[in-house]
Amino acid sequence: MKLLMMQKALGPLQTNAIVIYDEDSKQAIAIDPSFQPEPLIEWAEQEGATISQIWITHGHPDHTGGVPALLRALSNSPQILISQEAYEMTQRQGKAFYGLALEPFPEPSRFIEHGDKLGFSGVDEEDFIAEVRFAPGHAPGSVVFYVPETGMAVVGDVIFLEGIGRWDFEGGDLALLRKSIREQVFTLPDETVLLPGHGPATSVAWEKAHNPYMQ
Repeated sequence: MKLLMMQKALGPLQTNAIVIYDEDSKQAIAIDPSFQPEPLIEWAEQEGATISQIWITHGHPDHTGGVPALLRALSNSPQILISQEAYEMTQRQGKAFYGLALEPFPEPSRFIEHGDKLGFSGVDEEDFIAEVRFAPGHAPGSVVFYVPETGMAVVGDVIFLEGIGRWDFEGGDLALLRKSIREQVFTLPDETVLLPGHGPATSVAWEKAHNPYMQ
């Protein structure tokens, strides 16, 4: 297995969709496909890759809005993995977001839980590639996907370069968000690269030293 991780900004809020790709098997996982997922589709076609799973960090529409379109474009039927709380949030969303129509979020293949070990076949204790860490505070059921082989973590809107996720949305809680960052992000190795839902990558060490919300 030879893993690569790529980031593609999609949609009106430039949401970072992340792809985990195994060059050997050509299996891929799309995380948080936002509106206008065409770049993901084009990439898969060019690489001859199969997007076998879709993982979701949290239920806000800019992270989930591209799932129906992505499913229609793929000839296979990818598994959809999301926390139960995040899925419940998708079921309460309206029919439009920033002027873009919102389609119903499809029924997931399974709900993920804190501590799950995920592989290309879903929950896979034997040959996992990512660990699920629950990190609520920005949104209920927010998760971080830590991929130790690459030294990277997909953190959604939990933490950004010298910033943190908003806590004034439904289910937001500043104290809980800070607790999640301390316990689920800052306990990763200092050299871990953090791939946030918006903006550039950062690292655990940098945020420990420079994030003004966590001092």
